[in-house]
Amino acid sequence: MIARNPDHEPLTSGSLARAEMAPRKKQRSSFGAVASATLLSISLIGCGIGGVMLGDATTKEAVKQAKWSYAGKDGPERWAELDPKWSACSNGRTQSPIDLAPAKLLKAEWLEELRFAYRDTKKLEVMNSGHTVQVSPERGNWLNHDKVWYELKHWHFHAPSEHTVVGMNSDMEVQFVHAADANRLAVIAVMLKPGPDNTFLDQFWDSMPAEKDKKAEWSGSFSILSALPNDRTYYTYKGSLTTPPCSETVTWLVMKEPLTVSKPQVEKFKALFNGNTNRPVQPLYGRVISESVPGGIEGGRGGADVQGGASASGAKPSSPANAYGAAPAGAAPAGAAPASQGAPPAGAVAGAAGASGSYSAAPAAPAAPAAPAAPAAPAAKQ
Repeated sequence: MIARNPDHEPLTSGSLARAEMAPRKKQRSSFGAVASATLLSISLIGCGIGGVMLGDATTKEAVKQAKWSYAGKDGPERWAELDPKWSACSNGRTQSPIDLAPAKLLKAEWLEELRFAYRDTKKLEVMNSGHTVQVSPERGNWLNHDKVWYELKHWHFHAPSEHTVVGMNSDMEVQFVHAADANRLAVIAVMLKPGPDNTFLDQFWDSMPAEKDKKAEWSGSFSILSALPNDRTYYTYKGSLTTPPCSETVTWLVMKEPLTVSKPQVEKFKALFNGNTNRPVQPLYGRVISESVPGGIEGGRGGADVQGGASASGAKPSSPANAYGAAPAGAAPAGAAPASQGAPPAGAVAGAAGASGSYSAAPAAPAAPAAPAAPAAPAAKQ
């Protein structure tokens, strides 16, 4: 008698073997599904905790998938080949850095002055990421550009500079990374040219860890605004992160006035990374580079000065929260949401007197222009 299975197929020796194997195959498949689901849950938890690393402008996921560097087989020319998620590094049309040349600049009298709501910093975390040194301050430091408030996340360095001026690099470039949300970044770049020691760097330069992924804690008190030049005019353009994944989500604000850095300071930084840490300049592809002028327009006046004080131009105006929502918990002393125009989060502007923990009101928003008078009615015909 020929054995038959429930589907009435004859069971040959081969089919019997397949029938015997079927339950075990099902068990392996079930186990694999459970394992896959478990791994997915773990990866989702990891993504939720890790988020975006702004320091090197990468994600933890991307770092696990590919190794990148500033030279050799995994250098800038090959970044897009190292990971599919990094395709913008070669295919993007608004990539950074770029060359800043007079022939490419548009003087923009309509640009507002940058408004700073920085507070004195008591603690810093100084980390060697393997590609740069990233310095993260305490929360609650804000920048207003184009009526949007961005929170300062950290600053980091490149040697030589990434942006060039008429084709020439500076010795170093420091980039202050601010975020309104994950897809809206504003980065202030300051060029550092040869000269005396940079006193801002001096405060934490000896705290730079020599090993990758190592962190050091620094404590003291200083104003972050001391790292910016007195002349707050700037060049601005739409660009990208300058490291993988090269996301085109950055408004660049390159300060026109450079500061100085000494040769020993540059050498100390470069010794940590055994070479240059800058991406070459990228094609402009018709982008406009706008150049602000001294004073800006009226809406930009009243920013904090280098001591962190706000101008005495009135009380904090009343304005609705912006479309980016409330500031993260603990981001500002009073926990208020950043406004789309006018005042920063309550308590975020350091007082002009410079006393520890003192804060003053933010500058008042400019008054709305008066409505034009209605035209007179025509005279009646006689």
